[in-house]
Amino acid sequence: MPNMDWLAIVDNEIESLEPLRTLTKLEFLKLNNNKIKDLEPLSGLTELGYLSLDNNFIEDLSPLYGLLSLDYLYVTNNCVKDLSQFDELEKRNSKLVFAEQTITSQNSEKCYQP
Repeated sequence: MPNMDWLAIVDNEIESLEPLRTLTKLEFLKLNNNKIKDLEPLSGLTELGYLSLDNNFIEDLSPLYGLLSLDYLYVTNNCVKDLSQFDELEKRNSKLVFAEQTITSQNSEKCYQP
């Protein structure tokens, strides 16, 4: 489905985003409540305007730095330790809007379980 532009996969136990790498026409992607850690497969989705990743296990936002079409980003309740990544995203994309509480709602207890 290479022409897919909208996808929501919520409340599953998805760990790998690798199958999404080829969906370069995606404009809307919602992946809340999964087990995602690695965002690298999303780095080439340059048409993405809306990305919601709430309630996952994401630590590194740097794969999103090149997504200049991104207008809205939701990453509340993840494991981002280096909050300067939010500053870097905003510096690269001045129109980007973060969901309320996105930046402060990080480092939840789930991230420190063995």
